[in-house]
Amino acid sequence: MLKNKNIIANIFVILSTGFFGAVLLYILYRWQMLESVPRVSGATVCVVFLIFALAALLSKFEFKLMYLSTAITLFVWMGGYQLFLYETSVWANDPLQDFQEAKSQNADLHYNINYEVTEHYVDSMDLEFPPLASVPNVQTFYCDEGYGYIQYKSDRYGFNNPDSRWEINHIDTLFIGDSFTQGSCVPRENNAVEVYAKNSQRPTLNLGVAGFYPVHELAVFKEYGNPLKPQKVVWVYYEGNDLQEHKQTKHILQYLEKDAPLKGYLGHQKDVEQSALKIEQQYLNDVHSKRANPIAVNLRFTNLRERLRLVPAVDSAKVDPAATKVLADILKQVKTSLSVYGGKLYFVYLPSQSRFSLGQDVSGMDFQKKEIVDFLKKESIPLIDFTTVLKKKLEPKSSYTHRYGHFTKEVYNELGIFISDSIVGENPASSENPERIR
Repeated sequence: MLKNKNIIANIFVILSTGFFGAVLLYILYRWQMLESVPRVSGATVCVVFLIFALAALLSKFEFKLMYLSTAITLFVWMGGYQLFLYETSVWANDPLQDFQEAKSQNADLHYNINYEVTEHYVDSMDLEFPPLASVPNVQTFYCDEGYGYIQYKSDRYGFNNPDSRWEINHIDTLFIGDSFTQGSCVPRENNAVEVYAKNSQRPTLNLGVAGFYPVHELAVFKEYGNPLKPQKVVWVYYEGNDLQEHKQTKHILQYLEKDAPLKGYLGHQKDVEQSALKIEQQYLNDVHSKRANPIAVNLRFTNLRERLRLVPAVDSAKVDPAATKVLADILKQVKTSLSVYGGKLYFVYLPSQSRFSLGQDVSGMDFQKKEIVDFLKKESIPLIDFTTVLKKKLEPKSSYTHRYGHFTKEVYNELGIFISDSIVGENPASSENPERIR
């Protein structure tokens, strides 16, 4: 009888060993992408239990029972906590569910479509004018990173501006970038571009769109920005993902050609609007039909791993070395275009969240900053580096929201003021003068 008990106990000990071994391998595989405290703590717990399991296999039944009691208690806690997090976090903070509830009270509400979504449908839908922004001139349901779900009225071209900005005779400052420029995820008045406009008192336009990479930003500059002949273009660069490997459609790659004719988006806005509406509807239909399987989510302990921060950092994807050269070519094109009418290009450098959570010296996490800074010096493009401000004036780790890794209201405010002080003072903060803040 005791022999049978030992065999059964050994089977369960071996099964638990497989579990802890798998978790340890996952942590080791993701080591460079995980924050230091969670990865060390997680690895330590796994090693302790593996040693405990090995000792149990070599010990008497009573010790095996003690080990299994401890392991089972841990498994029950993990499973229960995962189910709790799933019920309170996933469903309570489901953007699409909240969007549908909000739309039931406002039938004219539209979902913000970032450009990564647009590129997914461009080829299959065969659109002549794929939108470079979201649905124009509508109340837009944006995102939530701690301030409730943000809504804003998009302008006539789908960007995050008061539409009246397009009535201004001359735009002084044009901002181009991704979600950090668009203002994820804070009210419009709190994003860096609006803070800059208020602080500098210069006519300002925001052409930032979530999901943009440099080639998309070049397309927006050529189609929407350059025709306005702005005095200043502020190119906002986020090192965490602007050089990541990503899908590029033929539609967007054509903008890399210096002499390629423009499609004329400003004169085909009705076509662009119809394309945006088609993509929005198709995206919402697809997401509803492909909702995450709750069984798979819970078996993978997805929410628990997020809570314990045992998931890769938001911006830890692989950097594409060739993208640095593409970025350089793009900036040269923009600078040349601006020189025709006396405009000036400024380059704002936003540090990655991983730079502070993982350490900038971790292999593969230097984001090729040196190469970018050297290029900017060579081309005499003023560099406004926000990294020093985060290090010296703010608390870096608490400057980013956990959900998607964008800035908090306070940090966006500092960024807007920093850019304004740097540019309006005709003394751009750069690598030689990185500490200049108000």
